[in-house]
Amino acid sequence: MIKAVIFDVFGVIYPDVGLDWFNNHVQDPTRLPEFKSAAAKVDIGEMSRDTQFGIWSDLSGIPKDEIGQQVDAALIMNDPLIERIVKPLAKTARRAILTNANRDWLRQPLRRDGIGRNFDEIVISAEVGAVKPDQKIFDITLGRLGVAATEAVFIDDSAGNVEAAARMGITAIQYNGIDALEERMRSLQLLQ
Repeated sequence: MIKAVIFDVFGVIYPDVGLDWFNNHVQDPTRLPEFKSAAAKVDIGEMSRDTQFGIWSDLSGIPKDEIGQQVDAALIMNDPLIERIVKPLAKTARRAILTNANRDWLRQPLRRDGIGRNFDEIVISAEVGAVKPDQKIFDITLGRLGVAATEAVFIDDSAGNVEAAARMGITAIQYNGIDALEERMRSLQLLQ
């Protein structure tokens, strides 16, 4: 029986603002590994957002303060997901956020948009020192929710993260839009 549903943030609750920003502002696609390296260091808590945006500034020629404003402006909540899936799930399952992100920055939009009140747990990679797809971060999330892997559903837009969760016995769903997810939640008898 499913007792908890775990949601990724970027690419599910919010757009994948980092990759979208890179694709729109960095002219040289061969610089993507450098961009991703900085993001990975932020996600594990080894680099500040300010330092990350300094690297992005070097890649794009855009001042880092402007980058921060662009990224923040692009962070628009997926309201239909919250209204059609997250809120109704409160009747049938515990809900959690599991994301690879900077420890301080993500909490600001979660508070601003009131998202936190719709989740029982919020697990941010930089706060726990592990990133998806590492099993450790899934174990931390399951522990906080008080459920076994077989009692959880995990939703992420990344195939690699979905595969990692599935290997642990979690029912893993790759996010491809609200309608498909809503149908899948109904098939799992988590929504009416």
